[in-house]
This record gives sequence, structure tokens and C-alpha cells, in this order.
Amino acid sequence: MKMRSSNTGMVCLALLLLLTTIQGPIKASLASRGRSGSRQQEDPIQRAKEAVQANPRSAQAYFELGTALQKFERRDEAITALAEAVRLKPDFREAYLVLASLNHTPGRYAMEVQVCKEALKQFPKSNDFLEKLAMAYARDGNFEAAIPVQSRLIQDKPQDSGIMSDFAWMNWKAGHYSEAVRAADDAVILNPQNALAYFNLGTAYFHMKRFEEAITAYKQMLEIKPPIAESDLAIGNLGLAYLAVGRESDARETARRMLELNPNSSRAYRILGAVKETNGELAEALDDFKRAVELDSNDAVAMLDLGNLQARLGHFQEAEQAMKDSIRVRGDIAGGHTDLAKLYSCQNRMSEAESEMRAAVRLSPGRPEDHILLGLIMCMERKIEEGLAEFRTALKLDPNNPTALNSLGHYMLEAKQNPEEALGYIQRAFAARPADPNILDNLGWAYLKLSKYDQAEKYLIEASEKTNAAANFEHLGDLYDKLGKKDFALTNWRKSLALLTEPDEVARLKSKIAAAATK
Repeated sequence: MKMRSSNTGMVCLALLLLLTTIQGPIKASLASRGRSGSRQQEDPIQRAKEAVQANPRSAQAYFELGTALQKFERRDEAITALAEAVRLKPDFREAYLVLASLNHTPGRYAMEVQVCKEALKQFPKSNDFLEKLAMAYARDGNFEAAIPVQSRLIQDKPQDSGIMSDFAWMNWKAGHYSEAVRAADDAVILNPQNALAYFNLGTAYFHMKRFEEAITAYKQMLEIKPPIAESDLAIGNLGLAYLAVGRESDARETARRMLELNPNSSRAYRILGAVKETNGELAEALDDFKRAVELDSNDAVAMLDLGNLQARLGHFQEAEQAMKDSIRVRGDIAGGHTDLAKLYSCQNRMSEAESEMRAAVRLSPGRPEDHILLGLIMCMERKIEEGLAEFRTALKLDPNNPTALNSLGHYMLEAKQNPEEALGYIQRAFAARPADPNILDNLGWAYLKLSKYDQAEKYLIEASEKTNAAANFEHLGDLYDKLGKKDFALTNWRKSLALLTEPDEVARLKSKIAAAATK
């Protein structure tokens, strides 16, 4: 047996204590008697217990007890016995493998992670434990931790299409869609019959809103026989992709085919609901989404669709409940937290909105749009510096994202930080979206801050022709005040005041108007 240091023994003992927190001391567990069940079932367990009592320092005896308990689905006791086996013999490979498999179940993935980490200290080159560790992280929703582990596996097995496909899955779940596309493409090249690789490719494209490419990948997947478990999900996404590119008849036909195969298909009703919502048939769409949830109480996406439509209809309480139900069922879907954050923002419940967006960013840190929304919420809470940091994070992920550029420039101006730098960000946003009235207004405001009044007037007036926004009218008023055109300034400030609803903002602008009127 390999000699172990006292430090290794302490680590294994810590693992044992972690795993047996709810079971109590091992000796007490082994001393228990009188379980229900046939004598035939109890005999192997009883014999194993007696072997442990005869030789309490035998790792093999504890291993055999653990596997006997596992056979009869006494999971907690099996885990306790196997944890003792690895404490006694830290290089007990088979015990680690069984212990990891026993913890590979919802609610225990964090335990499996700890088991695999301990095993890798003993067997650092073991692909078995690397694969189990990556999947345990992923199943626990920690895709960012799973990705580098899976990357190590790819280095050892670069020709394994399945490992590459799982890498694609982990990346799109983490919001790294471009990386997911590359990995899925590689998986398809390695094995053109890997249906799961096509599924991951299609889903990455779907999240990138590259719907035509998603349609192609999903159709290629569905041509491969036999169908895989993800086929129903792919068909549903295919229908939604058709809808996104305006192919409503194809979307309806997809839903019809799904209902022919399964009249109780929740996803089919989701697609029908989405088609009807797009066509403005909101009451009918609501019925379809409700039907989808009734048919599958675990369809988190249907619950989210229902919640978003309820919010659109102004039914905020019902919307909140549907979104919370979605998160309860599938807390690892970043979109559930994002949509709930938007709902809270609409109700000015900003601290709750921030909490939900932080959860979304933890789940999918590679999505720039989530960092932008978190940044906007932080700025609305007057946490400007934290908000600016989120916009910059979004730009690291997507350097030319016009919303991130515009938001960063706007709040830098609001915080009275470096107007020249702020102007640069807004100009880049303008280059991407030259007709966006919000960007036009910020561009004019930046020029105003820099005392470039001709350019400020040009863009502020152009913005006012495209929108009816309080901020734009106030900026025009500020410009005319600088130019000494008091009447124009007061006219635009009053237009802004008529559009404001927040009491603090109303009071602030009234004070500005009163001060100018008495000059």
C-alpha cells in the first residue's frame, strides 16, 4: 500500500466528515440492526458488517460493505462505508469510482466534485476521474469550472467526438457560444454521425440568434437514426427558429407534427403559443402556454414563456409566480433570472432585480447582454462605478456591442467622468446604430459637455425627431440655456417635465425651471 502523509490523511478525513454529516458516526451506523426486508437481502449486508467488525482497519471490508449496501439501494449508508474505505486506503481507486457514482445525482453533485478532487490527488492522470469531475461540475451548474477540466480531457483524447461534444455543451451553457460552435464543429468532423454534436451546434447558433444556421444543424441532427433523447428539444427549438426567421407556417407545421406524435407535447403548445403571440393573438397564446405548463409541470421554459406574456399583459403578480416556478424547476437557466430581473426593474424593485441578475451572470458569465443589464440596474441604484465595471466586462466579451458602448458613455457623462473618453464610446455605438435615438441623444449630450454646441444641437434635434424622451428634451433645454436662448430652454425643459414620473426627478427639474425663469 502507498504510504500516506498525515496531511493526506487529514484531507481524506475531512472528506469523510463532509460525506457523513447527516449519517452520524460510522460505528453507530454499522451497529444498527433490524431493517425490514427479506433475510436473503440482508445476509450479504450482514456478512459484510461482520467482516468490518472483525477487521475494522480493513479498507477492503468497508468497500465490500459499501457495495453490498449500494446493491440494495441504501445509498447514505453505502456512502458512509465507502468514505471510510478511502480514509483507510487513500489510493483505493475502485472505492472512489463507486463513491463518485453514488453521488452522481441531483443534490449531491457538489459531494461528487469533492470525491473526484480527492481521487485526482491520488491519480492525477486519470481520465476517468477528470471526466467525472467535469460532468459533476456541469450537473451542479458550475459550467465555468467544468470547462477547463473538460479541456484537459480533450488534450488527452483529441480524437474523441463525444468529449468534444460535451465541451460544446458546457460552453453554450456558460454563454460562450462562439467557443461552443467551434467545439461542436470539431465534434462533427470527428464523427459526422454524432447527433448530439449537431444538437449542441444548433443550440449554440440558436442562442446567438443565428437562426438559419440553427435550423440547418437541427435538421441534420434529426436525419441521424436512431433519434436521441434531445430530439424532442431540437424539434421544439427548430419550430421556434422557424418563427424567428418569419417562417410561421413551418413553425405551425412543426408543432402539428409534434402533436401527431404526442398529443400531450408541452413543447408543441409552446411553439403554438409563440406563433400566436407573434401574431398578436395574446389571449389564445396565453391559453397555449398555460396548456404547456399543465402538460409538463417541469417545463421551465414554458413557465418562462407564460410569465413573460403575463408581464406583457400587465399581470405582474402572475408573471412573477410563473418566473419563480421556472427558476424552482430549473435554477440553472440564466434566462429565468434575467426575465425576473426585468420584471422587478419594471416595478422599481431594484435590489431584487440586482440579485436576480447576479444569479444570471454567475450561471452564464459569457453573455454580454446579462452584464449590460446588471450594469444598468447597478447604475439605476446609483452604484455607478460597479455599473461601469459591468459595461466594461461586456465589452471584453463583445468589443463592438453598441448597447454596452452607449451605456458606458452615458453613465460616464452622468458621473462627470472624462467626457472625451465617453464621447469615443458613444461614437463607436453611433457607427453601429446611426439611427438609434438614444445613441443620438447621448452623442449630442457628450458634445454639449465638451462645449461643441453646433454638433450638440445637430444630434439632439435629430434625436428629438425620432423619439419623445424626457432626457432628450432636458438636454436640448440645457443646450439652449448655454446658448442664452432662455425661451427655447424653458420650452424644452417643460416638455421633459411633462414626461417625468419619478418624484425626485420632477422636483429637480421644477427647481431648474424656476431658477431659470427668475434670471
